[in-house]
Amino acid sequence: KVFRIGVATSNSPTGPFKALPEYIKDSYSIDPAVFVDDDGKAYMFFGGLWGGQLEKWKSGAFKADDKEPGIAQPALGPRVAVMKSNMIEFEGPSKEVSIVDDEGNKLLSTDHDRRFFEAAWVHKYNGLYYLSYSTGNTHYIVYATSKKPMGPYTYKGIILNPVRGWTTHHSIVKF
Repeated sequence: KVFRIGVATSNSPTGPFKALPEYIKDSYSIDPAVFVDDDGKAYMFFGGLWGGQLEKWKSGAFKADDKEPGIAQPALGPRVAVMKSNMIEFEGPSKEVSIVDDEGNKLLSTDHDRRFFEAAWVHKYNGLYYLSYSTGNTHYIVYATSKKPMGPYTYKGIILNPVRGWTTHHSIVKF
């Protein structure tokens, strides 16, 4: 089974919503989050390991037997795609978001305290882009920053320590 990302629309933010019959072409995995930048350009961030199947898309096509990168290999990052103005299509293929350390080295797959697992979220504050996400089995919500919405992002630290349960998901909003 392959996960896809769908769209439901409504004339009201409270619904009712009606699902469109087709998923977003070239979408896969889980946990979509859309960030709209100051210029109106929208970016969809998505992806998750294990149940989210991101490791099975490393080649750009679904391969059921693919595994996570091994020891001393770079971790997989979330995916990002620019949205068309209709907000139901990608302008082109998604790209991997690179998450690096302070020296510019990609985080490793075995760095469970800092590497991406799922639940990507992006917001902008004082001209800087913040990518926050769940580390999965270590149960942290962490963040990385960039000067560009598509990265690369530099790991900066922990936002939320582990809570009871499995992975933590979050959002950051300004009101």
